[in-house]
Amino acid sequence: MAEPRYIYEFDYSGADLIYIGKATIGTAVGAFGWQLMKLTYTAGNATSILFADGNSAYDNVWTDRATYAYS
Repeated sequence: MAEPRYIYEFDYSGADLIYIGKATIGTAVGAFGWQLMKLTYTAGNATSILFADGNSAYDNVWTDRATYAYS
């Protein structure tokens, strides 16, 4: 059985954070099925990688990335 292949989305918000989304190929950006992460920075250095809803599940929507709670 072949391993799933993934697509990625990136969004630099301009507020010293970057959103990263990962989903299997074919998942629409407005559909559930995304693993969402938020990278935060202080003084130009990455300080944390947080997950939407506090977990690494593929159950989020990329276009809603800014509305989730990250931990």
